[in-house]
Amino acid sequence: MAEVEQAARKAFGDRVVSVPTEGDREITEAWTASQRPGVLVIGPPRIACWHVASLGLVVVLEEGRRVMKDRQTPTIHVREILRTRSRAEGFNLVFFGPTPSTETLAAGATVVRATRRAWAPVEVVDRSGEPPGQGLVSDRVVAALRRLGRAEGEKAFVLTTRKMVESVIDELNRRLGRGAAAEHPGGVIAGVGTERDLAALEPVRLAVCLNIDMMPGAAGYRGEEEAIRLLARLGNSVLPGGRMIAQTEDPDSPLAVALRRGDPIPYLERVLADRARQGFPPAREMLAVEVRGEPGEELEEEIASLEAVDCYGPAVMEDGLRWLLAGRLDRVRKALREKAAIWRERGLTVRIDADPIDL
Repeated sequence: MAEVEQAARKAFGDRVVSVPTEGDREITEAWTASQRPGVLVIGPPRIACWHVASLGLVVVLEEGRRVMKDRQTPTIHVREILRTRSRAEGFNLVFFGPTPSTETLAAGATVVRATRRAWAPVEVVDRSGEPPGQGLVSDRVVAALRRLGRAEGEKAFVLTTRKMVESVIDELNRRLGRGAAAEHPGGVIAGVGTERDLAALEPVRLAVCLNIDMMPGAAGYRGEEEAIRLLARLGNSVLPGGRMIAQTEDPDSPLAVALRRGDPIPYLERVLADRARQGFPPAREMLAVEVRGEPGEELEEEIASLEAVDCYGPAVMEDGLRWLLAGRLDRVRKALREKAAIWRERGLTVRIDADPIDL
């Protein structure tokens, strides 16, 4: 958010109102300032619910990120709050980022390409023909890192999983020299890190993803969408004139093809079609009910008796149970709210996820 605020102040000066993430007094002062006409309000997802005087335009950056959905009840996504408000209040709404969410595409949003490519040029390295035991990093990547090491001040970022960070660092230092790689943000040539490092990643000359093949299956039914979103963020960390390298054993996979093209839309449209065939959101509404405490058999019967929905579960989770409801949810929401109030009176903790990211 600091980077966005800095750029905004260069263009709009003291008309920018920055909303902090904590501090009740500071947040209240920011809300008061946001009521002045002609201001630009920049802040975290919570401001999606703020009333702003004479609101004309709302821009949401990377609406597909998980942080845009509240973990606590009522668990409503920023995207849905603002779409509803936009229709009711008449302001313009723009979702900006390299990859729109499948929900936004399914809603019929107009896609406007700001540039020819949504991320930096990508070289896909095919490792399918390599014999076993060749290591985690291909010769092609090592050569690119070695060339980068000759340029003073140039650095690379290597993306891997948390479990593989140390192994990747050891291999790179063995092949490039001691100190060449270290856990991000260290390393003379390359910092090695995970998804959590991307948020604060400084621009690099070379970005590397060591294995794109496992990514589509790593986040449940949203895995394919999460994979392209994550790789787009990695690709956009590259400086002008730089590039990204993606290692794979399937260079003709939909993900590899999308990376080379620099266009996520055909890939995401295929994901939407696959989900529709499988009965997953956004083609089909789903809702999760989580109950902690001692629910008893009568609660299971009450949930199973809800009309016009398919009920899946319960699945056992820590200190409670979880059900998934799918179908015509507009018919059951009122009944479910009434039942949830009764369950809470019994001493149970009830969480209703109106837009579950994970099933």
